[in-house]
Amino acid sequence: MGIHSGTVIAGVIGVTKYAFDLWGDTVNRASRLESLAAGGEIVISLETYQLVEHAFLCEERGLREAKGVGVLRAWTVLREKSASERAAGRRSADDSWGL
Repeated sequence: MGIHSGTVIAGVIGVTKYAFDLWGDTVNRASRLESLAAGGEIVISLETYQLVEHAFLCEERGLREAKGVGVLRAWTVLREKSASERAAGRRSADDSWGL
């Protein structure tokens, strides 16, 4: 699975049989990230990593060339962080701001 976070255009196509679809760069990037994943893996973009890093343990895969998109920085999601790991991460972030 590939996940990228960003804006999309959504719409319904059809007159008698309706189909809902999404378009845009976000969809294209998610598709390219999916092509980097092995079976059962979740590969995410930098934008998604920044949104979920507090909740999930991820391993950076580095820069990858993606057809039609260019170079993507990718991570593999390993597992959800435990409550203690999430709390330790918040303390570290707070400490860096002098709180």
